[in-house]
Amino acid sequence: MGFLTGLLKLSAKGGIVVGTFYFTVEQGVWKETNEALKIYERLKSEASDIDKYIPGASKHLERINPQKGIFWSISAHKPLPATWNHGVYTTFKFLDRLPENITQYSYEAKNKVSEMIK
Repeated sequence: MGFLTGLLKLSAKGGIVVGTFYFTVEQGVWKETNEALKIYERLKSEASDIDKYIPGASKHLERINPQKGIFWSISAHKPLPATWNHGVYTTFKFLDRLPENITQYSYEAKNKVSEMIK
């Protein structure tokens, strides 16, 4: 019974992802920029009363300015490309230092275990 439940959950999640992607393709989000701007304007007009359902949501929607091509990060208050580039840099820095970090942390773990055994 557990296998069928897991398979059902996986199928539902996959269906949501595929359905979302299909919907965005059908709406023209992945077409030319002008088409995406029209969709953005339509969604913005439809979401004009969003504060009634989600308090403070409209101020976050104002940070998105597709005409300038700049999307603002809500948490960092920086343009999204800058935070994206920082994330890519941090990821590759982590991967670059991974062998040294694994060596250091395994040595520290070995010492801690040795101390606990004594």
